[in-house]
Amino acid sequence: MDERVRVSTLSAAEVERVSSLEPAERYERFLEDVTSSGVVWVLAHATKLALVGHQDGTPYLVWPHPTHAEAERRDGWDDYEPTAIGLEDWLAAALEDLAGDGIAIGVFPVFENGAWLMDADELAAALRELRQR
Repeated sequence: MDERVRVSTLSAAEVERVSSLEPAERYERFLEDVTSSGVVWVLAHATKLALVGHQDGTPYLVWPHPTHAEAERRDGWDDYEPTAIGLEDWLAAALEDLAGDGIAIGVFPVFENGAWLMDADELAAALRELRQR
């Protein structure tokens, strides 16, 4: 992904408002924002991604904006930074690999308010459908 990704600025009030939404509402926001921007955000350090243990496995975490990803950095993730992945690249490679490995996606997690967990192939289908509208 090009290091010069254009990122809109979010106010603290907007971050707080969106973070207080229920996981299903943040999932819808994620779909809209990511299809509009063409970018998915993860927390990464070198070749490692921030993952979190969950009763349903260890989900791969994604956010629609670097400010939201940054707000969710936790102990042990001090060296992790919001990292952009182009949506097309993510759909073509990452989601297919994750689906093949049976890894769930934690969509737009807010640790005090949960995340929308889903299979990678379901998320890929939802994003592709929305892009075609």
